[in-house]
This record gives sequence, C-alpha cells and structure tokens, in this order.
Amino acid sequence: MANSSHSVETATVEGLLEEISTRMADAESVVELWVPNHVTMDGNPVAVDSAMEIILDVVLANNYTPGGVSESTAGRLYRYVRARSSGGSKEMSFSVPLALVMLVAFIVGVLIVFLR
Repeated sequence: MANSSHSVETATVEGLLEEISTRMADAESVVELWVPNHVTMDGNPVAVDSAMEIILDVVLANNYTPGGVSESTAGRLYRYVRARSSGGSKEMSFSVPLALVMLVAFIVGVLIVFLR
C-alpha cells in the first residue's frame, strides 16, 4: 500500500494478494486485511468489489472463510477465519484447483473489459 502526495491511500490487487497469502501461509487462525477505497490492478483503477472477488478466491483456496468486515471512510478491514480441517479430506484437493480456475477466469474477464 502506498500513499500519494494528496494522501489518498491506494493499494494494488497484486500487493493485497501477496499480503494475504503471506499471512495465511504463517498459519494464523484469524487474518485481517486492510483494503483502501482506491485499488488498482496492472496499473489501472479497479472497483474494490472486483478486487475482493479475486482475493476471496485465494482466501477460500487457503481454507479460510470470511469472518466479517469493518468499514471506515478510508476503506474496509476484512477478517478471515481459518476453517476447521476435516482431517485431510478430498474436499481441499478439489477446492484449490477450482479456486485457481475461477481466479484465472475472473482475471481474463477483467482484462477483456479493460481492453475494450
């Protein structure tokens, strides 16, 4: 996340994905992610809701579930909670590839919209 000279906080989808993935890899039971109102992807402005769809795919693929959101005038604080493990069932092995396919499909869709 970076602050511009006129103090509007902006984050990149790429940076948010890296941040949430790193925190989840540390096996924390609760992970919070601050997302400002201004988000870019590949250098272009993108709606926060669209950015959060991409992030949610990664969250679900890492066996976390949404645990709430707090809003302020500058952005939102998202909370994710580690889902209970079902003892290494096949569910996780199928959800990760599915989440990756959904992520790729969404990114392709966003790129098509921006390239029109």
